[in-house]
Amino acid sequence: MKNRIRELRERKNLTLVELSDLLFKTFAIKISPDLLSKYERGDRKAQSNTLSGLAYIFGVPTDYLDGSKTIKSIVIDGVLDRVKMQRIYFKVSEERGGYPVEKLKNYIEEEMKSNFITFLLSDAYKEKLGIDDESLNVRISEAIRLISNAVLLRTDTDNFNPSGIFHQLIIDADSIGQEFESDELDFSTISEEQIKTINELLPSIRKIREQAKTAFEQLAKDKNINPETGFERMIRKSLNN
Repeated sequence: MKNRIRELRERKNLTLVELSDLLFKTFAIKISPDLLSKYERGDRKAQSNTLSGLAYIFGVPTDYLDGSKTIKSIVIDGVLDRVKMQRIYFKVSEERGGYPVEKLKNYIEEEMKSNFITFLLSDAYKEKLGIDDESLNVRISEAIRLISNAVLLRTDTDNFNPSGIFHQLIIDADSIGQEFESDELDFSTISEEQIKTINELLPSIRKIREQAKTAFEQLAKDKNINPETGFERMIRKSLNN
């Protein structure tokens, strides 16, 4: 914990006094510069609300800030959580289309070695684009999204069979632009002009999404391919029985 708080504070060119003031102005958290110094040295442990406030200011995950996880472990855990939300591989034997956690971790490890993911999570990416450490949360989220998609494609397709590939294409087409329609979208972080642009584009985005989804479904039909994963077919069959 002590190295990361100090390192991130110094990267933002903040003194202990300035960081103390920022915590109070932003979150009404009153922490003296002396206490912050003790956090940096590891002499004292910050309470969860203070830790969350510091993580927000620095733009990093709390478990990265407190030293309990590396960026790599945060990404791996994030991908596993995302995969679990979308598929129930962990409750099915490997013989019936399931995937042990260790096998998924191996897939994740392989994807993390890709040139782009390595670059995305490196300081070189930040320096090349001229951005500061506040981008780390965003970059981690993007890495989790990209790796999750690659892992899901790999598990869905069992080494890229046609059914799984069409299934993933249809999912991707169906998700185009959905981030703009999410109930969780925080419009307070974007300008009125940006909101206006999004609202103007949404009808066209919805149309493109539906056209792409229909086109993929028709292509799968023409190729006599069922765009459904083996696991989904197994569930449907069990329900019919």
